[in-house]
Amino acid sequence: MMQQIRVCYVAPFGTSVKVGGGEIYLLELHKSLKELLKEYYEAYLISCKKSKYMKTYLIKLKNIHSPVASYVTFSIASFFKLKKIIRRNKINIINVHGGYGIGAILSKYSNGFPKLSILSTAHGTLIGWFKRLKTMKIPSLENMDILCALEREAFYQSDRVISVSDHVTQELTKYYKIKRSKIETLYSGVNLNFFSSSSNNKFRKKHKLLNKAIILFVGRLTRWKGVLDLIKALSLVKKDIPNVVLIVVGREYDLSKQLIYSYAEKYDVANYVKVIGWVSRKKLPEVYASADVVAIPSYYEGLPLVALEALASGKPIVATEVVGIPEILKGSRAGIIIKAGDEKDLARGLVHFLTLRNDEKKVVQLEARKIAQRYSWDILAKKVLKVYQEVIE
Repeated sequence: MMQQIRVCYVAPFGTSVKVGGGEIYLLELHKSLKELLKEYYEAYLISCKKSKYMKTYLIKLKNIHSPVASYVTFSIASFFKLKKIIRRNKINIINVHGGYGIGAILSKYSNGFPKLSILSTAHGTLIGWFKRLKTMKIPSLENMDILCALEREAFYQSDRVISVSDHVTQELTKYYKIKRSKIETLYSGVNLNFFSSSSNNKFRKKHKLLNKAIILFVGRLTRWKGVLDLIKALSLVKKDIPNVVLIVVGREYDLSKQLIYSYAEKYDVANYVKVIGWVSRKKLPEVYASADVVAIPSYYEGLPLVALEALASGKPIVATEVVGIPEILKGSRAGIIIKAGDEKDLARGLVHFLTLRNDEKKVVQLEARKIAQRYSWDILAKKVLKVYQEVIE
């Protein structure tokens, strides 16, 4: 008889696809587990945002601007909510996404739930991100050492930790001293039916880009995503490819549309940049379909879903070595790995894919799709379920 899984997810942004990859990860994992287990799966969510996919216990963090205060408030609130949720719904697993597990750990030991299993999913580490910000000379969050200490304790006290890449696993063992035997490296997934390699000119027609060589960036508009490096690289690419255009898709974070255009003017590429802003998830497949190459010039990531979505769409990627992407490419012709912050290296990679012959493009498309097929959400759900079953036993 199949074992009943009653899980409570703890994730500040829940399943809001408007936020980022971690939220999409949680949503797709939940949907795949539900499809796999049917009536043997029940899921609940503690979050700052309501989910239409599972019963949500809301925590409000309005008018709290300090990162440490937000973390502590969320942890304390989740501690009190978990006591009721666990007893009422007979929860046997708490799956915390990110380093927000202090409330769950306190709930387990102070409320008398010694058999409750706590599993944390690490999409990255704060200390890894913090160290990359230093290399960029970008001011980090206040009291970052406190946040890192809290995150470290949350991962350390968890029964198991799921890491989205070997890159993140190495950070957990090196910086947080988490035992390697406690960590399971499970790569993120992608919806192979939603993102396909079929040709679609809707986006090109809508934005009058039919005869353009398109470089695509998808992600939050922030400095550590390497958007400004991409602008500098574009100033070099245009010398070889006059009809090139950079399409920027994503929600404003610490970079506004105006700032990006101002930066583009500085490098004389304002006419080569089109900032679209946020695009609904259902429209993303036609955005990817329009691209000739997808750029991921980040200074820090775990394993960005953008990479898998691009590959599933049959598109080549140029990405930095600081993310988990080299682990999935493994020398494939569908991607080029570059050094973070090196606009010349980035430009060379982009020009390579933009100047491929048609027969070479077909080979790259097939290789890209082949890589993506190894990382479906169904495959991830089965692996996560195995970890759930192990910690329950």
